Amino acid sequence: MWKKAIEYFEEVLEYADTYRNACTIVKDYYLDLYCSEYDPVYFEKAIAAISREIDVNPNCVFYRDRGLVYLRAYKLELAIADFEAAISCDPDFWSPYNNLGCCYKYLGDYDKAIEYGQKALECLRNAGQKASNPYTNV
Repeated sequence: MWKKAIEYFEEVLEYADTYRNACTIVKDYYLDLYCSEYDPVYFEKAIAAISREIDVNPNCVFYRDRGLVYLRAYKLELAIADFEAAISCDPDFWSPYNNLGCCYKYLGDYDKAIEYGQKALECLRNAGQKASNPYTNV
C-alpha cells in the first residue's frame, strides 16, 4: 500500500518543488526502508527528498530532519553540520542540541555530549516544554 502511495507523492513532486509535506513523507518512507534493509539507495532517496525541502524552504526543522537521517546512517560529520545549521536558524530549538549531544557521544567526546544535552534542557525549560530525550541522553 505505502509503495503505491509513495509513487504518487513522488509524481506530485515532479510538478512542484515541494508540496505540503510530501518531501517529508517520502523521506520517512525511504528512511524506514534504509533502516530495515540498509540499502544505500534508500538512504540516498531519503536524503534527496529532505534536501529538496531544504533547497526550497531552509529552516530549523528540515535541517534537523536531514541531520537525523545522517545520524541514523552514522554519517556524524554531516549530521553535526545540519544540526548546527538548525541551531543557526533557531537557537532556541532544543532538538538539534539534543541530537548534537548524541553525535558527540558516538564520537566519544562525552564532555561535549553533556554540554549539548544540558543546552537542550535549558532550551526546554526556557520554553516551558518537557521532553524525556535530553534527560535520558545526558
